[in-house]
Amino acid sequence: MNVRLFKGAKFFCTISLMKTLKFIRVATITLSLALAVFSFGKADRATATFDLSPSATPTPRPKTTPKPKAHSTPKPTPKATVLPTPPPVPSLEELRSTIRQRTFDPDVRRGRLGIKIVSLASGKVVYENDSEKYFMPASNMKNFTVATALERLGQDFRFVTSVFANSLPDTVGTVKGDLRIYGRGDISISTAFYGTSASDPETYYKGIDRLVERIMAAGVRRIEGSIIGDEGYFKGFAIPGSWEWDDLQFYYGAEVSALPLNDNAIDIAVTPGSAGGPCVATISPFNTLIQVINLCTTIGSTTRRSLSVVKKIDRNIIEITGTIPAGDNGFRGSVTITHPADLFV
Repeated sequence: MNVRLFKGAKFFCTISLMKTLKFIRVATITLSLALAVFSFGKADRATATFDLSPSATPTPRPKTTPKPKAHSTPKPTPKATVLPTPPPVPSLEELRSTIRQRTFDPDVRRGRLGIKIVSLASGKVVYENDSEKYFMPASNMKNFTVATALERLGQDFRFVTSVFANSLPDTVGTVKGDLRIYGRGDISISTAFYGTSASDPETYYKGIDRLVERIMAAGVRRIEGSIIGDEGYFKGFAIPGSWEWDDLQFYYGAEVSALPLNDNAIDIAVTPGSAGGPCVATISPFNTLIQVINLCTTIGSTTRRSLSVVKKIDRNIIEITGTIPAGDNGFRGSVTITHPADLFV
């Protein structure tokens, strides 16, 4: 459809159309033109072609509220941490001088000191004093003993205690003859591994109970003979000749045995009894091997304690003398056993 238009920037046009139909439709179209593309001819008129098909009403865009600009908060500059100045490292000569001055201290200068300090990095001797002299070993000797055992035996080493018999148990579990227990120094047969209980004295024998369970597991129910403890695995003296004699009665001076039991010591307790009467002395575990001679007396509570507990070096005899006041806490300690294999079996 062609529409004649006059030149202009903005105009309105009304078109009336009539058709011969069952009815007459009159359409009035109002056009509002803001911009057109024109094609000019020789005359002073312009011809333009428009698509008059109905178009969708444009949906108005929602107004957007501009977001406020985010303002970043400036981070405070961290304060520098002031580290304390490390103390100066003393020179080798200063270290030697410090050690030397310490050996002159009144608390130690009357004794004998053997010192040797070696650098692990270079192997050079940093300081030494009488390092080649002989000394009586103290408890720190255990460190060297354990280190030697780990070096020579290895960390997976296990002590073995063997049980021998001349014949196997019969159908009812009876062994005809003696049963020999051959020890190799298993220190785990000890209260140090199983603990003790005052309400259950049998806890002192838990290590032996474990051995008995193994024997029973092999089918033994009865022994028609003797139980023999064989401690011949270790050779030499049970007590080193360099030990001090007054240490030999207490647990830290116990003799060596291939059949050890409870660190080769027994526990002893001495407590007050009734006033004027004897003290109360008990040993654990109870046994008939240790003989206790109790000459201790209980006295009034206002008197100081005067107690002596002495074990004979080569015999299982313990003598208790002196006095204990009523209400006193008493004495508790561990005393060695002479020939501990006798208590083992």
